[in-house]
Amino acid sequence: MNPPKSIEIGYAAIGLCNPVSMELVDRALSVAGLEPGGRALDLGCGNATMAIHLAEAYGLEVEAIERSPAIFQIAMDRAVGRGAPGKLTLQNVDSRDYLTGSQPFDLLVAMGASQLSGDSTDPQTVIAGLSEHVRPSGFLFWAEVLWRRPPDPALAVMAVGQVIGKGHTENILAGEAAGLSCWYAGVSTQQEWDDFTWRMVAANQTWLDAHPLDPQAEPVRAHIGYLRDVYLTLGREALDFGFYLFRKPE
Repeated sequence: MNPPKSIEIGYAAIGLCNPVSMELVDRALSVAGLEPGGRALDLGCGNATMAIHLAEAYGLEVEAIERSPAIFQIAMDRAVGRGAPGKLTLQNVDSRDYLTGSQPFDLLVAMGASQLSGDSTDPQTVIAGLSEHVRPSGFLFWAEVLWRRPPDPALAVMAVGQVIGKGHTENILAGEAAGLSCWYAGVSTQQEWDDFTWRMVAANQTWLDAHPLDPQAEPVRAHIGYLRDVYLTLGREALDFGFYLFRKPE
């Protein structure tokens, strides 16, 4: 249930747990006309940076769901004293269990968390499933890794089981085929990818310097080194991170 220790270390140190800036997120959400008091769900909230922002910047009543106990504790620590003027509630629960009994939301956020809502890796199927939990005239903010160009075979194997669209335009068309209208779409910059990757690396290096004799030091060093090398040799030139604001019809 918990991710590798290196991911925990990184998420405790960085902002958004995805390679996108809050500035770009806000550009997309600004066209939605979100009103204070609206209900939002952050699916797979990570360290709660996005959930806190939705509550504080937009005054939303935010439910933030995280299934990993270790990451959930990071979110809880970060959320202490935060959330006003909105409201923030964190739950350590499996997203599919939570969604089964939930009422539709004004805004559903799924950033790099699409696999939490079902078993499909087809963007149209995933978007359609998520939209079931959005009220009529509400919004789905969906963001995922996608291919910038046809992937290297080795990278394609690593991506098996992940929700990765064929491309930016194809993701927009997938949302529209699922019955939604696309109100905003964009792709993270290369700098945002680099910033996310290297901040994760720096957080782990800082931890390793402070814990040289920790039993987990070698696994942490190996895993963060692996992720860095995959990004530099395969992923940096092949991957993008797309974000999409879809509106559900009335």
